[in-house]
Amino acid sequence: MVALTIVARSPESHQAWDDLTVPPGGEDDLPTQELMDKLRARTDKSSHIVARASSIQDIRNILAQVTPRPELIQIAGHGLVGALELGGMWIHKLGLRPEKNKTYALDDNPNNYGILAGLVAPSAHVLLLGCRVGTPSSAPTQINDGPTFVFRLARLWRSNVSAPSEFFTTDSYNNAGLFVDTHSMLVTASGLTVTMPTKPSSPATPALAQPNQFSEQVHFERLIAAPALRYSLNASAQREPAIHEPLTLTSLARAPMKGVFAAAELIFEATWGGGKWIGEVLGHGALVRMRQGNTTEHLVPDHDTRERIRAIVHQLSGSTHYY
Repeated sequence: MVALTIVARSPESHQAWDDLTVPPGGEDDLPTQELMDKLRARTDKSSHIVARASSIQDIRNILAQVTPRPELIQIAGHGLVGALELGGMWIHKLGLRPEKNKTYALDDNPNNYGILAGLVAPSAHVLLLGCRVGTPSSAPTQINDGPTFVFRLARLWRSNVSAPSEFFTTDSYNNAGLFVDTHSMLVTASGLTVTMPTKPSSPATPALAQPNQFSEQVHFERLIAAPALRYSLNASAQREPAIHEPLTLTSLARAPMKGVFAAAELIFEATWGGGKWIGEVLGHGALVRMRQGNTTEHLVPDHDTRERIRAIVHQLSGSTHYY
């Protein structure tokens, strides 16, 4: 069996798609770095091809060039409900300027994913590997829906397509860099059928370590980006609010865990423990990722704090039912 793993990378990288050397300046993302370390160390290089992509156009070029057509395709990036970020994650994280005529996320817009038609063998199994990509939407005003997303791509390729419905870390990849669904989190579309996970989705996903039960306090000073608003019926894709009233969050527990493959939904300038951080809201407020230089921490809000985070998005999207 030939396997192909396509891993997201920064649009700043202009290396060839099959160049697996560390980009100048590093990956600037811990989960991607850990996954690439596993993939570089794989022993089955002839039967497991690895490529890098920052856009859907890159994926099209890779699928068109790889022969024979792989029977297993993994597309790995940072996810949110019904979408997989490719280079878009770095665009929001580093404030990069996107190129025209390139699409830096894979979602269920046929005007974008349509260029991938005819490039996947019907016998292939495609894994869209980002946190909560396969999760169902929870409100009418949230456009993207995980099961609908995997179904549409399965119909496009006439193949099986799966995506996780939970958070996960690089521990979900074996030493060869292949995803192993040990927590039964995959949503799978095959033919006209969508199969949901055997275990219900929950913020307390088994893929995450249990948080330490002590209170943390984070001050969100300024909202600098809102990537997830493009998936709201009531928000323009170009709407990136620059200023928001300061918000203090309490009752967050520190989670002793590695980085997760989750795309930021809101990005704030924040202060925490007397220092300046970048705070990122993940998974409808289920996690808050704090970044300072090369340091990354994850905080788990309690129920009341999570509801306060959700209220921010309600206000920005002009809807009381965004999630």
